[in-house]
Amino acid sequence: MSVFTPIDREELLPWLLAHGIEDLRDFRGISGGTINTNYWLETTSGDWILTLVEDRPAAAVQPVMSLMQSLYQAGLPVPGVRVDQQGRLVGMLKDRPATLVQALPGDHPEPTQSTAAEVGRFLARLHSQTLDLDPLPLNFGPDWQREQAQYWQDRLALDDAELVRRTIQSTRLVWQRRWPEAWLHADLFPDNVLALDGQFTAVIDWYFASCGPRIWDIAIALNAWCGGAQPDTDPVAAALLHGYESITALSATEVQALPLMRRSAALRFWLSRLESARNSDKNETLEAVTVKPPVEYRNLLLTLEQSH
Repeated sequence: MSVFTPIDREELLPWLLAHGIEDLRDFRGISGGTINTNYWLETTSGDWILTLVEDRPAAAVQPVMSLMQSLYQAGLPVPGVRVDQQGRLVGMLKDRPATLVQALPGDHPEPTQSTAAEVGRFLARLHSQTLDLDPLPLNFGPDWQREQAQYWQDRLALDDAELVRRTIQSTRLVWQRRWPEAWLHADLFPDNVLALDGQFTAVIDWYFASCGPRIWDIAIALNAWCGGAQPDTDPVAAALLHGYESITALSATEVQALPLMRRSAALRFWLSRLESARNSDKNETLEAVTVKPPVEYRNLLLTLEQSH
C-alpha cells in the first residue's frame, strides 16, 4: 500500500532513547517513498533514517534487517542497522514495525557507463554472498504476476490487457527453468543508490530483497538503469553486464534468457505501480509519497517486446 504515517517529536524521543540516542536535533519526512514512511533524523550520534514499515508485520521485517546487517558486516556498501538496548533490529512505533539505519552521504547517480559497471559489480558481489540466514521467498515473481494479471484483465484497456496476457504467456517457460540462485536486492533503481565521487556509498531500500534467480536481479537493474536499451547495441547496458562478469561469469543460457526476464521484470513494475496508484486513489491522507507512473513500465514492456 501507499500510506504516509505522521509522527511528532514527543512520540519519537522515547523510541530513540531505547536505541541509545538521547539528543534529537531535527527530523523531517523524506518525500519519494512509494510504500513505507521514511524520516531523516539528525542526532548527536550521527544522522539516521527511520522507516515505518507500512506493508508487513515485524516478523517479516526482521529477516530484511538481518540481511542488511550481514551485508554491512561483509563489507558491502549497505547501511548498518542500529539495534535497541535489547539488541533488536526491529521495533514498533505508531503500531508499525520501525527500523533505524545509517544515513550515508552521496547523491543518486545518473545512468552512465561507469555507474552501470558499478551496478554490475555490486550485484555480482551480492550474488556471491553465502550467508547464514534463512532464505527469503521471491517477491513479485510469476505466481504474483498471474494473480495480478487476473485482477487487471477486465480493468485495463483491451490493448493493455492483451499485452499483459502475451507477457505472461511468453515468459512462462523461462520461469519454469531452474536458474542459479542468490540473494537479490530486486529493486536496484538509481534512487536506491547513493554515490560520492563516482563510488557507491550505499545501496538502500532492501524491503523487496529475496532469494531467487540471479538473472531476475540483473533484468530488473538493466530495465531500471538502461530502459529498453540492449547490451549488444548500448554502451551503458553493456557496461552493466561487463561489470557483473568482471567478477562472476554468467552462463550462455542465462544471457540468452535475459530478454524474457526483462519483459517479466517490466510487467512486475507495471502491475505493482498500478496497484500503488489504485491504493493512493483510495487514501485521501496521502502525503510525501511518490506513486510512480505505471505507464512508464507499460511503455518499456512494449519496447522490450518489440526488440525481440
